[in-house]
Amino acid sequence: MPRLFARLSAFILLSFVAGTASAQRQQELAILDALDSSFNQYTAGRQQPDLFLHIDKTIYVHQENIWFSAYILSPGPIPSQHTLYTLLIEEASKKIVLSERFVIDTGTAGGCIFLPDSLPTGEYRLLAYTNSLLNHPQQSIFQQSISIKASEATTFKLSLLPPASPTAPGDSVHFGYKVLTGYGGLASGGNLSYTLLADGKVVQTGKKTVNPFGEVNFGMLRQQAWGKKIQLQATITRQKEKQLIKTTVPLFRQVAAIRLYPEGGNLVHDHPSTMAIEIKNGESVPIATKGKLLKNGAPVALFETDQFGSGIIHWQPQQQATYTLQIADTALQLVYQFPPVAPAGYSLHVPDAVIEDSSFLIEIGAPAKGTCHLIAHNYRTTFFEGTLLVNDNRSSLHLSTADMPEGVITLTLFNAAGVPQAERAVYIRKTAPLQVQLITDSSVYHHRAKLQLKVKVTNSKGQPVKSIFSLACILASRIDTTRMADIVRFYYFDRFLPAPATIPAGSYLSSRENIERVLLTRFWTRYKWEVINTAGAYIPRQEKHCDMGYVRYRDRPVKKPVQMMILSGQRMYTFETDSTGYFELPSQALRTEAGKKAIILVSDTKNFKDYNVILQNNCATMDTALSTVSYPEAGYLKAELSVQEQDHLKKALQAVVVTAKKKDDYTSGTYKSLHCNDWVCMYNILNCPNHPTGSIPVTGGQYTYHGQKVIYQGCEGAEEPPGFMQQVNGVGYPKEFYVADYDKFNPAAPEMMSTVFWTYRVLTDEQGEAIIQFSTNDLNGRFACLLQGYSQEGVISGKTFFKVTE
Repeated sequence: MPRLFARLSAFILLSFVAGTASAQRQQELAILDALDSSFNQYTAGRQQPDLFLHIDKTIYVHQENIWFSAYILSPGPIPSQHTLYTLLIEEASKKIVLSERFVIDTGTAGGCIFLPDSLPTGEYRLLAYTNSLLNHPQQSIFQQSISIKASEATTFKLSLLPPASPTAPGDSVHFGYKVLTGYGGLASGGNLSYTLLADGKVVQTGKKTVNPFGEVNFGMLRQQAWGKKIQLQATITRQKEKQLIKTTVPLFRQVAAIRLYPEGGNLVHDHPSTMAIEIKNGESVPIATKGKLLKNGAPVALFETDQFGSGIIHWQPQQQATYTLQIADTALQLVYQFPPVAPAGYSLHVPDAVIEDSSFLIEIGAPAKGTCHLIAHNYRTTFFEGTLLVNDNRSSLHLSTADMPEGVITLTLFNAAGVPQAERAVYIRKTAPLQVQLITDSSVYHHRAKLQLKVKVTNSKGQPVKSIFSLACILASRIDTTRMADIVRFYYFDRFLPAPATIPAGSYLSSRENIERVLLTRFWTRYKWEVINTAGAYIPRQEKHCDMGYVRYRDRPVKKPVQMMILSGQRMYTFETDSTGYFELPSQALRTEAGKKAIILVSDTKNFKDYNVILQNNCATMDTALSTVSYPEAGYLKAELSVQEQDHLKKALQAVVVTAKKKDDYTSGTYKSLHCNDWVCMYNILNCPNHPTGSIPVTGGQYTYHGQKVIYQGCEGAEEPPGFMQQVNGVGYPKEFYVADYDKFNPAAPEMMSTVFWTYRVLTDEQGEAIIQFSTNDLNGRFACLLQGYSQEGVISGKTFFKVTE
């Protein structure tokens, strides 16, 4: 840790301890050394790969792919990152519905995750991590929320009954729904099997009968529901009709839950404070409002929350006063606990936390004259440390930014004994962002028209910058601008978050005031250093692998090592088990084409048919633990499917129903090839007439064939693998996105894919430029092209829009 000292101006009322007695100075240095040791021990076990995923959109439908590109942004551990793991989690149930892995090559990866019809519609979270998490389980992971939507036939509908005052005192809350048929009648006599979830955890299950008035009522303990997102999942059956419905239960819409974030973690008598306020209703939906901070009933400060429920209060608390809050909407019941004001203590106040100068002002409060310690860091690297003498209970200094990188920096104040007392995040802004231009050859296009897009990347001086990027061009209505991750914001903000949190996306952080709101709320840590002090020593160990197994001979343990072989695509890898038959499979040996499996088999004996290979997943427990983590609910409005897409999906649904009534051999739900020349297009259609090329189908995979969902059973005459041979999902290389060329192949069926173009790992030339060509399809509307990438001069992000009309 470098011992860097602040550059002090003449009026500063704070000085370094230079003339103290030698014994005291040695004690102070010993405390700094102890903090050094704790910090180094903490960071040693948390090698952060800073993983970012650029996905093509946030709103999906069944039979689509999640196209993504992954970037390792930290300079240190890139060479050791070789495998990307992805998990798709259903938010309501916290279940892992899909799990895939992909090859990382020189810090980047690409791939796609297919969304089958078997997935329920609703909210999902895409989690991603690299192989380093297996050895460093404390590091953060990447997460992105998405939605899966569908246009389904409405058999039943739920209509919320007027609430019976859920905010009234009592141990329980009650609510009810009117159950209606698709044509608006009462579904009286129907049966309802239901599950109630609070923040994704099941709190109640049961069965109910819809009463003669078409109503069904529920009740739950208040402590189970308060402050949580309550969801109802109900399967309704009546006569021969059946439908699954999911809905959020609006129990506490008339409640304003207020959270206060004292600057530095404390409110101290007569010490200035910039306190953040966040207001949401009982469903975690932000409330935009105006309000007052009252001291003994009289206003002392005004505040205003934005559309994300966040605001700032500037004030100077007094210890003997009684403080309350008042907001403009008097109909809302306020629920909050005002933090106490200490008569004396430590405080850390930064008047302007968005710093563009060579130094910035810090105001330090202390209970009395004495020494304290200040460290500037980002929980990975320290940039300043010093022992300070506070001459008064409120003093100040200017801290230089010369040795601090651009991004979020945390200031931690310790008392003389090295115990953390206050913490504050600031944002250092040093360089102008790289400029990314995306220029289309027109602003409006017709169906199936060719489009040319020019990308140009320059720095603040107008000089070209060589870059690598991925690009998605999608229907703009498929993007939630409030939650779509951006690589620039991730690099300077999100990767330093002390805990999982939601930050508004888009241009929210272009405002200094909004940056301050984020620093005061999402980066409010309140002494995370206490966790650092208790971190155990990191012991380097051999790299772990997810896939492991063992070999048995005639159902008995083996007594000596067994020779094994891995066949993955065109590659062959040999290895040996230990003397008990145990083995682990390095993920680098499982690399295959996207969607393929690797084959593991016994290879060293004439009696190989008497061996059995048993495989297990060593990462299942860790993945399950990751899936159960509760991420904060943002409460932002989500995008919806366009009207044209909804009509197209309804027609497709009807076509599937009609096709299913045909008496062809594939309506049983299975398909076995007679010629072994099958292919699967990018939209998971087996032997697709619109796209005459694709990947090879996988035995056991589910595909669409003539509008019917089928399980592919391989070629005629194929046999199940013997016991000495097993298959495991491969680590996939990037799959190529099909780019339509309607001059060469112009199918009559409509092409309605919302992602019209995706490309991975494009390089700009010496002029910082790249030219990309693709075609529109039959969708109308406004399309967005979103670019994410990086260069040696920093990360890059850009976008442009165009319109498609008939």
